[in-house]
Amino acid sequence: MCNADQPVTWLVDLLTDDASKEDNITICAKVVKVSPPKSVVTQHSSGINKVSEVILLDNTGTMMLDLWNELISQVQLDCVYRFTSLLTSYWNNSKKLTSTMNTAIKQSFQADLSCLQFNDSNPTELENEHTIHVPMISTVEQVQR
Repeated sequence: MCNADQPVTWLVDLLTDDASKEDNITICAKVVKVSPPKSVVTQHSSGINKVSEVILLDNTGTMMLDLWNELISQVQLDCVYRFTSLLTSYWNNSKKLTSTMNTAIKQSFQADLSCLQFNDSNPTELENEHTIHVPMISTVEQVQR
């Protein structure tokens, strides 16, 4: 595991935990996919922010991470990093990680994580992503944006 003072949490532990939000999470994982940044407006800040969806992989599983603004340029595909001060959030009933203003990213050289392979074509490998095709919607109970 990553060496440092804060204990490292395995991705499977975050995914199997109950519905509570957690913050100040430290993980060590390989970046296996990075989406192009999207411009978004949030209610918590003025102006336009950038967000990129990153898929992380450790020895226990995969999980999505939303990286915001200047943190996006700090990660590269197929590199292993130690992420500190992350928090969990829920989007479309899926648990994911998100960076905060206090998030720090440091590259970590670990053979056990570096050699992990991610199969992007296997939909069961990314447990956090679900697609449902609905022919017709009659009512809407709740909307997230």
